[in-house]
Amino acid sequence: MSVESEKRAPDLSSCLAVGVGSVLSVAFMAYHPTSGGGSMAEVVQEMTDEAAFNRTVHGTLVFLMVWVLFGLVDLARYLGWQHASVRAGMVAYAAGMLWLTGAALVSGLAVPGVAEAFVGEPESELGGLTFLFRLTWEMNQALANAGTVGWGIAIILLSVGLHKQGGSARPIAWLGMFVGGAAGLGIVSGHLSLHLHGMMAVVLGVALWCIAVALWMFRLRQQA
Repeated sequence: MSVESEKRAPDLSSCLAVGVGSVLSVAFMAYHPTSGGGSMAEVVQEMTDEAAFNRTVHGTLVFLMVWVLFGLVDLARYLGWQHASVRAGMVAYAAGMLWLTGAALVSGLAVPGVAEAFVGEPESELGGLTFLFRLTWEMNQALANAGTVGWGIAIILLSVGLHKQGGSARPIAWLGMFVGGAAGLGIVSGHLSLHLHGMMAVVLGVALWCIAVALWMFRLRQQA
């Protein structure tokens, strides 16, 4: 493949995927359903009532992650697949996306499915759900933690590629190194817990970097 084709400006579809996909991810995270307190029977009923909405939110978030990945592939192509940091960054992003997809499927599909199976059962029959819901929560957190670390590494590595572009790409690269480093170190050190607000902070930080990247990609199209 020639250097000229490698340096072809990013497609508009890629700019939209990275930018709009990130904005929508923040919006859907803001509507992420949560369960209140009460007896186990009340929790099960609440989860069942919100099951369709829960599946829609998590399913959409999974789609948006894939859509953003579609756009980032074009960014990687522009930065140059010959660079190890770019290839490693895309592998890390894809791995992180798969782990976060697993977390979303546990919370958005598996947990509501369990709740629907036990709705209407007397409280005395629901004692085992405490353990089961705790198990699914730990699975969700393990996958979310791994995915967040993967994304943090990916953003740092792709930001190395951006930094090599010079000019207006360098502030975006520094932003990415900060966001990626904060996410990864927060998880590894135990200072970042991925409850709803913690995950929202991660999604918001990643989205800020992605929006900046999308605008930079769009400017490349205008300059082409």
